[in-house]
Amino acid sequence: MRREAWGFAAGSVLFIVAAYPHTLAAIGVIATNALYLAGSLLFLWAAIEQLRLDGRRVPRQGSTPGNIADWWAAAMRLLGAGAFVASILSSLVAALTAVDAADIVWTSAPWGSAAYVSAAILALVAVSKREQLWDPRARTPATAWLTLAGSLAFAAAAVVDYGLPPGEQRPYAEWIAAATIAGGVFFIVATLASQASRAAQHRD
Repeated sequence: MRREAWGFAAGSVLFIVAAYPHTLAAIGVIATNALYLAGSLLFLWAAIEQLRLDGRRVPRQGSTPGNIADWWAAAMRLLGAGAFVASILSSLVAALTAVDAADIVWTSAPWGSAAYVSAAILALVAVSKREQLWDPRARTPATAWLTLAGSLAFAAAAVVDYGLPPGEQRPYAEWIAAATIAGGVFFIVATLASQASRAAQHRD
């Protein structure tokens, strides 16, 4: 499995654990925020690795539509990962410095989610023009659709959570947690599907 795939998979696992309804009660606000932060940093590292892959070049004159969409998909994923890190870090700092930190736990990153959805849509465009990509095996339809599903799940959690009062008992808390967990699961399945596809191509 390529390094960026490990990063996205491991980060997704941490998001799933942090979003699990009983995690906050079991380990507390600061540790829960720390789990989210660790997961987002893994996403950020994986996104950097994905953008700097050998063969992926900044769009220039003469670049094909497939390569342009492929580069921008990776760039938007990096932007989204950065937004997640900033949002979660803000929640962690607030929890560490507040007198009563019981309700200060990260729940959503609207801008990060929007960037992830944009990246997934661009990846689908790139997949539709795989013959133009620097590496036709770099993206597959299955992984692109699964990544879009995961991104939409994260975005749904952010939309529902936007403007709601903080705290574990806020309205729709369980639904938001379920959507976040679903996003992580889709990302893990996308990673496994990508690995399975690469393994099959190597056998061929």
